[in-house]
Amino acid sequence: MPELPKLDAEFIFPISIFILNVLLALFRFILMTAVGACFAIYSKYGDAYAHSVRWIRNAGFLQMIHTLRHTHKNVSRSARVALVVAFFATVVASFLDKGIAHFIKPAPYIDQSNSRTSIHTTAQSAPKYHYKLFAGWTIAHAMNANITGTMTRMLNGSVAIPNAVSGEVYTPVTSAYTVQCTRFSVSFGGLGLTNDGCAKLHVEFLGNSSGGIASVPSESAGRWSILLSSGSEPYSIRTTPMNSWLNLNGPLSSEESYCAGLESFRMRPFGGAGAADHQNTDYGVTSFPTTTTTKCIHDTSDITVNTMTSTRFTFSDGVFDVLKAKELFADQSDDLLQSMQETFKNKTIAPSNTPVELWAEVRVMNASVDALACSLDRFDSLYGQVKKQMLECVYVNINVMVVKQPLNSNIQGKLAKGVFLKPFYSTYMTMEYVMGIDNGKTSPISLARLSSDVVEVNHYMARLGSNYYADFDEEKLYVEYNISDMKLGYKVPFWILLLIGVLLVAGLSVWLVSTLVGSPYNSSLYSILTKQVPTEGDNSSSRLVEVKFKPLTFDGIPVLPNGNNPGASGPSSSEKKAA
Repeated sequence: MPELPKLDAEFIFPISIFILNVLLALFRFILMTAVGACFAIYSKYGDAYAHSVRWIRNAGFLQMIHTLRHTHKNVSRSARVALVVAFFATVVASFLDKGIAHFIKPAPYIDQSNSRTSIHTTAQSAPKYHYKLFAGWTIAHAMNANITGTMTRMLNGSVAIPNAVSGEVYTPVTSAYTVQCTRFSVSFGGLGLTNDGCAKLHVEFLGNSSGGIASVPSESAGRWSILLSSGSEPYSIRTTPMNSWLNLNGPLSSEESYCAGLESFRMRPFGGAGAADHQNTDYGVTSFPTTTTTKCIHDTSDITVNTMTSTRFTFSDGVFDVLKAKELFADQSDDLLQSMQETFKNKTIAPSNTPVELWAEVRVMNASVDALACSLDRFDSLYGQVKKQMLECVYVNINVMVVKQPLNSNIQGKLAKGVFLKPFYSTYMTMEYVMGIDNGKTSPISLARLSSDVVEVNHYMARLGSNYYADFDEEKLYVEYNISDMKLGYKVPFWILLLIGVLLVAGLSVWLVSTLVGSPYNSSLYSILTKQVPTEGDNSSSRLVEVKFKPLTFDGIPVLPNGNNPGASGPSSSEKKAA
């Protein structure tokens, strides 16, 4: 059974101010009718004054106030209370729609009735080196926000749509896809970990891919503890980005076909005034989580998506301390952090006793790889007086996909070379996490949230497919949008809707019951009197009659006995003269 929305939930209705006023007027009419129906039932089952109460209520507010002031105390208490209730019930029914209108606010909504698609082509600026990316495609992202919403906001910005029309809403077109590969053969730092996948995923630091010495002191299902020593240049991860690249050579492609993404991070000075964390000068985060995502469209029409999030932190004493690491991350039981302290105790690789240059903890699960890697690096302080070994660490979350979906022929037809090109290294988007402050300290980083965000980014990039394509050679970006119009509707809280619904059901129920009591209990005094006046036609319904007040007559028939009619206490002056 579906759950009811929360009382403070709000719903937007695509209606105009005219329709809103008509609906409120209808609501007011039903309420007034319901109050009248209540007093029709009271008229039938109340005391001798019940009819008077109902008729006075029908006469309006002033008549009710006037009657309350002049009602004698010998009138029954219940009748006076009923008249007071009639007054306040009529006031509430008359003005409740005005109160409800106070809580109904104007709100924009997207009108899908005139939706259309359009391809927007924009010139972009790309640095002239082998790593391909467009300038300006970096956006801040809050840790607790929806990351696909952040991506959509970037695609809806002026960088992608510089000539956007005011009042139009641009939504990137997404397409369904089928997954071609769900399990990958993974290597880390040139060391093969799994070999049962339909494509190869290589994770390494740029420039340290192979030729080193490796050892695996601990291994279990999907988990590895790794010690590495380079074969040539020493590992120095302080300024070296990690990269992950896919090789489709194998079941998916008869030829080598690559797609690589590169880590993006901002190194901050560590120690002194530029400490990574102002509360700690001996350890802390040096680069907050940053997500990079890219995709490649291959000659086989396969689309690979490659997303990586990295977080960098440092121990200035050169020793990995899991208790200090847990202060930086919200995930106290993360097994990579737990295991690194033990793995870091290994200082050499047997049997050659080669010094360890990089310690790593790796976890592989289907299309996801999580890795924690640390290396010692010489550090000169900001002032140049202190030289010591610092332990630099990076925690990465990687997710890759290989999918198949129809290519966007409209975009392909606009390309200068008529085909989708595939650079080796590229980045489509970069998202830098903005951390909150809790009690004056940076909030801990949620590794679980980073891992789930990486998967969400990958799936969204796969849905975008070739509808969002960067031609790095021509420095042009192609995005196909669904375009809708923004219009003004009205936002109504759920508790208001609930209140209206309850009152309408109750009011209609009371009205239905009142129809059973019949005349004269649901008729006005005028209707009752006119039905008593003889006529040649139908005498069962009220009609227009000639009314005179001196004396009070309906069609010449006195309403009250002679002498009690208004102005009938004696002959008029003209009558006296005639006499």
